[in-house]
Amino acid sequence: MTDEVREAVDQQAAAVVAKLKGRFRKPAEGSLLNWAEDLFTRWHRDALYLVVVMRTPHGHPPTFETHAARMEHAGGGKFNVAVPMRRGWNTFKRNLSPEECLKEIVQSFWF
Repeated sequence: MTDEVREAVDQQAAAVVAKLKGRFRKPAEGSLLNWAEDLFTRWHRDALYLVVVMRTPHGHPPTFETHAARMEHAGGGKFNVAVPMRRGWNTFKRNLSPEECLKEIVQSFWF
Protein backbone atom coordinates (compact mmCIF):
# COMPACT_ATOMS: atom_id res chain seq x y z
CA MET A 1 0.00 0.00 0.00
CA THR A 2 1.32 3.42 -0.90
CA ASP A 3 1.91 6.18 1.60
CA GLU A 4 -0.58 8.40 -0.26
CA VAL A 5 -3.39 5.87 0.26
CA ARG A 6 -2.49 5.50 3.93
CA GLU A 7 -2.45 9.28 4.48
CA ALA A 8 -5.79 9.73 2.70
CA VAL A 9 -7.37 6.99 4.81
CA ASP A 10 -5.93 8.54 7.99
CA GLN A 11 -7.52 11.91 7.17
CA GLN A 12 -10.92 10.35 6.50
CA ALA A 13 -10.69 8.12 9.57
CA ALA A 14 -9.94 11.11 11.83
CA ALA A 15 -13.32 12.63 10.96
CA VAL A 16 -15.08 9.31 11.60
CA VAL A 17 -13.34 8.86 14.96
CA ALA A 18 -14.44 12.36 16.03
CA LYS A 19 -18.02 11.58 14.99
CA LEU A 20 -18.07 8.27 16.86
CA LYS A 21 -16.58 9.82 20.00
CA GLY A 22 -19.60 12.12 20.04
CA ARG A 23 -21.77 9.05 20.66
CA PHE A 24 -19.99 8.14 23.91
CA ARG A 25 -22.11 8.47 27.06
CA LYS A 26 -21.14 8.27 30.71
CA PRO A 27 -22.68 5.31 32.53
CA ALA A 28 -25.35 5.73 35.18
CA GLU A 29 -24.10 6.24 38.72
CA GLY A 30 -23.26 2.90 40.31
CA SER A 31 -23.21 1.02 36.99
CA LEU A 32 -21.41 -2.32 37.02
CA LEU A 33 -20.76 -2.36 33.27
CA ASN A 34 -17.67 -1.33 31.32
CA TRP A 35 -18.03 1.78 29.15
CA ALA A 36 -16.19 3.29 26.20
CA GLU A 37 -13.86 6.10 27.17
CA ASP A 38 -11.76 6.72 24.05
CA LEU A 39 -11.43 5.68 20.41
CA PHE A 40 -8.43 5.84 18.11
CA THR A 41 -6.98 4.21 15.00
CA ARG A 42 -3.87 2.07 14.72
CA TRP A 43 -2.15 0.70 11.62
CA HIS A 44 -0.74 -2.81 11.68
CA ARG A 45 0.83 -3.82 8.39
CA ASP A 46 -1.80 -3.07 5.72
CA ALA A 47 -4.81 -2.94 8.04
CA LEU A 48 -6.32 0.00 9.92
CA TYR A 49 -7.86 -0.95 13.27
CA LEU A 50 -10.39 1.08 15.23
CA VAL A 51 -9.44 0.58 18.87
CA VAL A 52 -11.75 1.37 21.79
CA VAL A 53 -10.44 2.12 25.27
CA MET A 54 -12.90 0.70 27.78
CA ARG A 55 -13.14 1.86 31.42
CA THR A 56 -13.96 -0.68 34.11
CA PRO A 57 -16.20 0.12 37.09
CA HIS A 58 -14.02 -1.75 39.59
CA GLY A 59 -10.69 -0.30 38.47
CA HIS A 60 -8.76 -3.57 38.17
CA PRO A 61 -7.46 -2.86 35.54
CA PRO A 62 -8.69 0.72 35.19
CA THR A 63 -8.87 0.50 31.37
CA PHE A 64 -8.31 -1.98 28.57
CA GLU A 65 -8.21 -1.81 24.77
CA THR A 66 -10.39 -3.78 22.40
CA HIS A 67 -10.73 -3.78 18.62
CA ALA A 68 -14.00 -2.52 17.18
CA ALA A 69 -13.39 -2.86 13.44
CA ARG A 70 -10.70 -3.49 10.85
CA MET A 71 -10.15 -2.12 7.35
CA GLU A 72 -7.79 -4.49 5.57
CA HIS A 73 -6.19 -3.37 2.30
CA ALA A 74 -7.32 -5.67 -0.51
CA GLY A 75 -5.23 -4.06 -3.26
CA GLY A 76 -5.85 -1.30 -5.74
CA GLY A 77 -6.96 1.16 -3.07
CA LYS A 78 -9.84 -1.09 -2.02
CA PHE A 79 -10.46 -2.41 1.50
CA ASN A 80 -12.31 -5.21 3.27
CA VAL A 81 -14.28 -4.35 6.43
CA ALA A 82 -14.28 -6.83 9.31
CA VAL A 83 -15.50 -6.96 12.90
CA PRO A 84 -14.06 -9.10 15.67
CA MET A 85 -15.86 -12.28 16.55
CA ARG A 86 -15.17 -14.82 19.24
CA ARG A 87 -12.74 -16.84 17.13
CA GLY A 88 -11.33 -14.33 14.69
CA TRP A 89 -12.51 -11.66 12.30
CA ASN A 90 -15.75 -11.68 10.31
CA THR A 91 -15.32 -9.87 6.99
CA PHE A 92 -18.75 -8.54 6.06
CA LYS A 93 -17.92 -6.20 3.15
CA ARG A 94 -15.25 -6.67 0.50
CA ASN A 95 -13.51 -4.47 -2.08
CA LEU A 96 -14.90 -1.13 -0.96
CA SER A 97 -13.36 2.31 -1.25
CA PRO A 98 -12.09 3.85 2.00
CA GLU A 99 -15.12 6.18 2.07
CA GLU A 100 -17.54 3.27 1.74
CA CYS A 101 -15.70 1.30 4.45
CA LEU A 102 -15.84 4.17 6.91
CA LYS A 103 -19.53 4.71 6.14
CA GLU A 104 -20.21 1.03 6.92
CA ILE A 105 -18.27 1.32 10.17
CA VAL A 106 -20.26 4.38 11.28
CA GLN A 107 -23.58 2.70 10.43
CA SER A 108 -22.78 -0.56 12.20
CA PHE A 109 -20.82 0.77 15.15
CA TRP A 110 -22.30 -0.34 18.48
CA PHE A 111 -22.23 2.99 20.36
